[in-house]
Amino acid sequence: MDIITQKTNEKQDVLENIFRDIPIVLAADGLHLYYLIKNPSEELEKFILTGNKDRNEFQALSKKDMQEIVRCCKELGLTITYHKQNMEYMRKKIEIIYPRVNNTETVMKVSLIPWFMFPGRPYPVFAYVYGIWHYYSNGKKSLRLSADAAGKMFGIESLNKSTISRSIKAMEDIFAIFQIDRPLSTEEREVSSIEDIIGDISKILKECPSFETLKKIYGDKAALLPERVNNTENIPIALSGIPHECSKVIKDSDHTRIHPRDKRKRPARPRKKEIQSVQRSLCYVESQEIEQKRKDFIAYCRSMIMDAAITYHHFLL
Repeated sequence: MDIITQKTNEKQDVLENIFRDIPIVLAADGLHLYYLIKNPSEELEKFILTGNKDRNEFQALSKKDMQEIVRCCKELGLTITYHKQNMEYMRKKIEIIYPRVNNTETVMKVSLIPWFMFPGRPYPVFAYVYGIWHYYSNGKKSLRLSADAAGKMFGIESLNKSTISRSIKAMEDIFAIFQIDRPLSTEEREVSSIEDIIGDISKILKECPSFETLKKIYGDKAALLPERVNNTENIPIALSGIPHECSKVIKDSDHTRIHPRDKRKRPARPRKKEIQSVQRSLCYVESQEIEQKRKDFIAYCRSMIMDAAITYHHFLL
């Protein structure tokens, strides 16, 4: 039988107090954590809202915030490395540079990333979430239509129904672990100062030297994902705070253009036995309306992603 010492209890109390209030995500191996930054650099924030850019490379944090991070890390004896991730959005490809804080005495590390960035994925998180939410909010009508709507909304032509299908399965895994059975909040949360953020990260790096420590505190929440469980009924509940109006990107089917049949009399031609599907050309709402819906959805999604990170310490996908 394991004996829980006073020191272990103190360490657990410290970690539970830290993790209760900050948007930090546990990686599968417990050695790499992600701190989600609600307010990225002004240039990156502007690009996300408008799609306009005059560069291909963006800093995740402002110059002022980075200077403060460097100062705090130097005082606390922490080191910083810089990393890049490619992202496709609004028909553009960019690179996002983000800092990673390390404690040389341990093997743990914490990356500070924009709230919408999903490590290793090519699109912003809200593009995946929109496709999933659109699919459920329209009665699971068509994965292809939901992928088309998401692609049009966020200028991502390569977004397809297979991507949305895989994202739904990933979200099912999350619900299987955390049993999210309430609407994720769309309310704005207060933002911690950079000094507080680095202070919390310093405590985490100091108190969490191994995955075993996280395992003792969080149990299965810090473990690898289990086999997928069919738990799709909770997905629309969790995303129910988003107004249905945001889904109206593709016009109703009555407005969908279908090439009229040629009724002229012609000699019969031999045809294949297979039934040929009719290709429809989708009609979208006006670009100004799409732009407003995009900005509204991004705002809702940011709050929900921060809520998921603070409450469940996991990415929404």
